[in-house]
Amino acid sequence: MTIYNFYLYNNFGKCIYYKDFQRCRPSSMDPEEEFKLMFGMIFSLNSFSNKLCTKDGPQQLKSFTTSTYKMFYIETLTGYKLILNTSTDAADIHKLLHNIYTIFAEVVVSNMLIHPQEQIECHDFDQELAKLVMAHPCYPKTSVLPVKTK
Repeated sequence: MTIYNFYLYNNFGKCIYYKDFQRCRPSSMDPEEEFKLMFGMIFSLNSFSNKLCTKDGPQQLKSFTTSTYKMFYIETLTGYKLILNTSTDAADIHKLLHNIYTIFAEVVVSNMLIHPQEQIECHDFDQELAKLVMAHPCYPKTSVLPVKTK
């Protein structure tokens, strides 16, 4: 089980925080382009799932799985979107996302010196996020990244 990376978007669709934990393959594209593509995918999947839904009221995408990874997603009432990519066998990730949001609210939103709609550069948030994710059972205690050989 592995946790690959984390994205946090504001209610305008701007990625205000990104953290790479155990990403197996580095992206070949510009980070800003990746952030836009991820948001576009989430937006499209949410729209698609709402159109297919047979129940009344808004529906929310929770996760989707490919053959190599699973993407977990929550959206808060204030419009923040939290995304965590993991291996397909990861468990209890929605609880982890809610705990990450709690840390975000306590450390970033409640800090008068930080504007929570803009790019987050907060050492305390970095540390608390790392502690929370690395303590999760899905976070590998040894590196899953391939060892480079010459």
